[in-house]
Amino acid sequence: MLLKILEWLGVAFLVAAACFYIQTIRDEALNLQPLSLPVSLVPGTIRTPEFKTDIEYWDYEIAIDFETNVDRQRMDCFVGGEANSDRCSSIPNLIDISWELFEGERVAFQGNSRSTPGMMREPRVRYERIVGTFRAQKGHQYKLVLHVNRDASQLNYANPKVVVQILRGYWEDHAMGVGFGKLFAVILGLIGMTILAGTFNFRRLKRRDRG
Repeated sequence: MLLKILEWLGVAFLVAAACFYIQTIRDEALNLQPLSLPVSLVPGTIRTPEFKTDIEYWDYEIAIDFETNVDRQRMDCFVGGEANSDRCSSIPNLIDISWELFEGERVAFQGNSRSTPGMMREPRVRYERIVGTFRAQKGHQYKLVLHVNRDASQLNYANPKVVVQILRGYWEDHAMGVGFGKLFAVILGLIGMTILAGTFNFRRLKRRDRG
């Protein structure tokens, strides 16, 4: 009876391992950046293609992404990321962008870059000037409309893109979650196989003794 229970326990561990692994693979496939579109920052309206959001438990950010092979101090001032106003006294903040996020024909969210002054990310190879955030619903389709209210075309040399993505601070959390999920699945699988191997060897020894 105890042997039978151990066998079922081993199978249960293997099933749990498979479930954890499948869920982890699904999490790994989530698109953290559903939109990345090259743009020109001349005054006017930018309409993006439709994109789908995979996550609803973290906020998305709308950002203008620039390459960093530029004059960093001047870029800080141009995009409004420099907190020291004296340093930027002769350099204008060129980012003045309002936006609407459409779900179908309905405006789901709207905002402007002035409501997020000075918010900027600096990954190792790019600048990202955030112009807004929103909380999406999983599996929903959206379109973004941006209105460039001030001529920022002199920043076009930095190859700007409009991106919609999960807040950068969560990317590492997501990667760690996927890594731990895979590790946990492997541990559960090893426990299950160890239990089943032990019961198999025990039954084989019993049959040998009887023989």
